Amino acid sequence: MSLSILEFGSIIITLLIAIGIGVALMRMHARQWRSQQQDVQRLFEQLDLVRTDLIMLSEEFTSAAPSAGASHVQVATPLSEPGRTPQINASAPRAYEMAARLARGGASCEELMHACGLSRHEATLLLRLNAQPSAGKPAAKLTGRDQSRPRLSVAG
Repeated sequence: MSLSILEFGSIIITLLIAIGIGVALMRMHARQWRSQQQDVQRLFEQLDLVRTDLIMLSEEFTSAAPSAGASHVQVATPLSEPGRTPQINASAPRAYEMAARLARGGASCEELMHACGLSRHEATLLLRLNAQPSAGKPAAKLTGRDQSRPRLSVAG
């Protein structure tokens, strides 16, 4: 049994269409996989935040344990209260590590300030040091003050 050229051509075209559809489906699956990996990474970062907050709360409660005559524990005031300055404690390096991870993950300045108890200047600095420029976004514009500073270059 022999195939005519027309039949053979239609079989080839059908095979090419099937291969094209398969490649398109594989690309969609790969994009979805990357998106899910990023979501899982964000989830782990949020879990790290919660863990760090729990550790900090535990340290505060153990350091503020009531004396024998006291009947209650006074909880520290939140950072949002006016006039309160952040206290430097042993967990500060962990907060900076967590803030750096969040900055690398694309967190905003306000998110860093709220989640890690940083000042606006600290959060801005961490964003500048750790933010990864995306391929589609242009580099951040420098202000006039930044442009007047000399830049160091490393000879490679």
